[in-house]
Amino acid sequence: MNLTPEQKSNYINALGIEPWYPRMVLINAKPAQALVLDTIERGETSLSEVPESTLQAVSVLEETRNIEQQEQPEALLADSATQNSEKPIRFGLALYVIDDWIVCSSLISDYQQYNDVAGKLIHSILKSISDGTGTLHYHHVISWPFFSNRQVSQGIEPARQYVNGVIEHLVEQHKASKLLVCGGVLAKLNQWHEVEGEEFGLSRVNIPSVYKMLNDPQQKVKAWHLIQKSSLFKNDS
Repeated sequence: MNLTPEQKSNYINALGIEPWYPRMVLINAKPAQALVLDTIERGETSLSEVPESTLQAVSVLEETRNIEQQEQPEALLADSATQNSEKPIRFGLALYVIDDWIVCSSLISDYQQYNDVAGKLIHSILKSISDGTGTLHYHHVISWPFFSNRQVSQGIEPARQYVNGVIEHLVEQHKASKLLVCGGVLAKLNQWHEVEGEEFGLSRVNIPSVYKMLNDPQQKVKAWHLIQKSSLFKNDS
C-alpha cells in the first residue's frame, strides 16, 4: 500500500505514535523526511478572522486561579540550570510558524485549558507589528523530558540541542526571518541574557510569557514596550 506523506503522518497520529527528532546528526543516517516534524496544523489554516476583542482575553482568565503560580516548567528549568547539567529537567514549549515568524512560547502545566486564548493573543501581537496574513503554517508542542529511561541523559545540554535542532529545521523549511520568544524557557536553555539578539540567522526579541500577559495587563504593556524598542518593530513599521 503506497501512502502519501500526509496519509503516513495521519496514520501515525491515529496510532498515537509520537514523532521523534534526533538531538544530533546520527552517523550514516539517511536524510529525514520533511514531514517528520509536521504533526499538526501543516495546512494553510488562516487566523486572520480573529476578532480584535481577543486582546481583552484577560477577563477570561481573571476568574481562574493565578496563572503565574502554575508556571512550573520554567521554574524547574531555572532550578536545574544552576545545578548539575545532567540532571533531568522539565519544561514545555509551543512552537508556531505564522507567516515568516517563528514563535516559541513557554508553557505552563495545564496549558491545554488556555490554548485558544493563548493562540489568539500571539496572533494579535504579530498582527499589530507586521502586515502578514496571519497564516498558521505549523504548530507543535515539545514536552521535555521525552523518555522515562533514567539512563538517557535529559539534562540542560541534550534539551538545548534538541530544541535548537527543531528550530533550525523550521527556519530552513519555512524560510522564516523573525523569532518571537514568549517566556523564559528558550532563553534559559541558551543562556540569552539580552532581550534582543540574532539567533538561528533570525532577528529575535524576548517578551513575557503569554500566561503572564493574560493574567496581568501590565505584562502586556511591558511586552509592547520591548517590541517597540526592538529592531523587529522598526523593520515592520
